[in-house]
Amino acid sequence: MAYTQAWSVTDNSGTAHETVGAFFATGNDALVKQHLDIEAGFVINKVNSLSGDKKSFLHQKTFETEEGYNTWLAEKAKLPVIDDHLTYTLI
Repeated sequence: MAYTQAWSVTDNSGTAHETVGAFFATGNDALVKQHLDIEAGFVINKVNSLSGDKKSFLHQKTFETEEGYNTWLAEKAKLPVIDDHLTYTLI
């Protein structure tokens, strides 16, 4: 059964961004690609919605199962962090 998880994501600096992708602009495209490659193996649907003030966004991911979600968490934890400037609030 599909398992969906959602977060409100805020840039700790209060910076407004024109796109959701800009929140993850780290200057290390290879590392971002590694994170996206892991995500591609587990996420079956992803929805992002930028807030009106462009300082946060709704981030929702759907996995085939809760086990898939937990495996994704474990796999992404093995990589260096690309988003320590962001705060994720589970919804």
